[in-house]
Parts: sequence; structure tokens; C-alpha cells
Amino acid sequence: RDACKAKYLLASDQVTEEQKEAYSAVVENLQRPSKTTYAGAAVPSNETQRMLAHSETERALTATNDLAREIAEAETPSGDQTVSKKTLEYFLNKAQAYVEGGAVDSCVESVQKLFEEAIAEGKAVMADEDATRDEVMDASLKLLKAIHALDMKAANKTDLEMAAELADMIELSKYVEAGQKEFKDALAAAKEVLADGDAMQDEVDAAWDELAAAMENLRLKADKEILEGLLDELAGLDLSQYTEESTAAFRAALASAQAVYADETLSVMDQQKVDDAVAALKDAKDGLTAKADDSDDGEGSGQKPDTDKPGTGTSGSDSSQTDNGSGSGNQAAGSSTPKTGDSTPILVVLAFIAMAAAVAGIVVRKRFRA
Repeated sequence: RDACKAKYLLASDQVTEEQKEAYSAVVENLQRPSKTTYAGAAVPSNETQRMLAHSETERALTATNDLAREIAEAETPSGDQTVSKKTLEYFLNKAQAYVEGGAVDSCVESVQKLFEEAIAEGKAVMADEDATRDEVMDASLKLLKAIHALDMKAANKTDLEMAAELADMIELSKYVEAGQKEFKDALAAAKEVLADGDAMQDEVDAAWDELAAAMENLRLKADKEILEGLLDELAGLDLSQYTEESTAAFRAALASAQAVYADETLSVMDQQKVDDAVAALKDAKDGLTAKADDSDDGEGSGQKPDTDKPGTGTSGSDSSQTDNGSGSGNQAAGSSTPKTGDSTPILVVLAFIAMAAAVAGIVVRKRFRA
């Protein structure tokens, strides 16, 4: 009978593989007769064997009952168990107090969301009169996890935000290629950390360090404005009128300057190289030597005209003499003609004498009358 009961229990769908393996040996011992029984009977032949058989029977019976109990517990609905909400209510009140006190506001986003969900779930279970034991336990555990996560404070991202803003203001076209990839990667990583609501302070600090170093390592391009203007100025220069030697030196300096101008790797640290190229090109331009003039017509030779040819200086001499003679004649004519203002003093003197004589005559006549 016990063997049949055990076999029945082992055939149940609620029995696990581990249980089947553990209880199968018990069932086999119950079915197998002892070798020491008389004529193969189920009753042992002596007291010792009977005691042993009784012990095995008790063990098998206990195992069978344990198996039956485990199956019964597995088949019993959890709702039939006693449910208490005291623990749930305690942690629900604690969680709400942390939220109302502002302690949750400084936590990372995931913790804030966990508090929100745990409190909502806890309230729902508390209001459900038919809530199961498992539902109460799950809601309590979620509230407890939220409370334990209060130490996960949100990082201070002010420094990283300002560094990223500064990085966005950089015009990479003004910088050499070296270091730009590292800068772009650091900026992208910084923005990713800024967007992560669960980023911790050490992550934020590490992102700031990387971005600051990447910005510092950028190098401005060398100033090539003067070199560019000089190259434009000499672009249409006709070298056919200069000697081969000076032209060769100029071409070499020009090629070197063009190579320096095209080199995008030159930074402000290499400014001297650009300045040297400008100076060398200017010297080569100033050193261009014009070819000698091989024409036979004498034009542009810079020679003075031949003054020994007949009649070359005669007209000039005659003209000079004519001018001098004319000047002398005018001077002579001027000396023989009195100036207009020379007669004025004489007339004044004569008039004064006449007046004096008239006065003297009047005085003499008055005396004779007297």
C-alpha cells in the first residue's frame, strides 16, 4: 500500500526531477522482498531482520509523507496564506517622507523613477483588499530597494556643461588636423555623459578631464596671409626677360614657398618656417637680373648726344649773343632818357624863390610910402 501511494505521488505533475530521483530508491526498497525472509515471504525470518525491515518501512513512510506534503503545498494557492501589510505600510510611509523632504531630488534619474514607481505600486497593494502575499512582498521589496538607493546622488555637471559649450565655439578649420579626432571623440563622450541622467560624479569628472586635454592639444594653423599675398603677386610674373641664373634661383624659392603654403600640418609652432619662406621668395624676386640689350639702333643705350657735330652749338651761341645785345641796347636807351620824377625838386625850389621875391617887393614898397 505504501509503495502504491509513493508511486502515485511520483507520477504527479507537481513533482520535480530532483524529488523523483530522491524518492525512487525508497519505492524500490518497499517493493523488493528481503533476501533473508523465509521462503521469500514478506516477513523477515528473525528479530534482527524484522527490526531492519521495520526501520526501512518507517523511513519509506516518512519519505512518502514528506513528498505528499510538498506536493500539497505546491498545489495550494498562495491566496490561502495569511497576509500582513504592516511591513509594506512602514516602508511606504518612509519612502513618501523621503520624497516630500527633497532627499530624492538630488538622486540620479533612475532612483527618482524607482521611488515614483515603488510608491505607486505600494499604494495600489495597500488599497487592494485581495492582495496576495507575493504582491505585498514584491511591493515591500521595491520600496526597500528605493530607500537603499538614496546614496546614488546625481553628479554636478556644471563644469562639464561649460567645457562642452566652449568646445562648440571652436572653429576647427583654423586648426591643424593633428588632434582634431581626439577632440571630436572627447566632445562626443562629454555630451553623452551630460545626457545620461544616471551618470556618477567620477564619470563626469573623467569626461571633463578628457575634453579639457583635447582642447588644450589643438594647434592653430600658421599665419600664411603674407605668404599668400606674395604668391598671388608673383603669379603672373614674366621671367623671360631675366637671366637664367637669377630665374633658376627664383623658381627654386617659389617652389619652396608654394610647398610651405600647401602644408596643412604647419601650426603656430612652425610660424618661423613660413616667415623664412616669405623672406627667401622676396630675396629671389629682388635678385632677378634683366638680360643685356643686344639691339644696334642705340636707343635706350643711355649715351649722351654728340655735341661736336657742325652747327650743333652755333644756334645756341648766337641766341645767347642776340639776347645779350638786346639787353644791352635796352639798358643804353634807358640811361639816355630822364626819369619822370627827376624834375620835381627843381620846380619846387623855383616856386619857393618866386614867392620869396614877391614878398620882398611888397615890403620895399611899404617902406617907400612911409
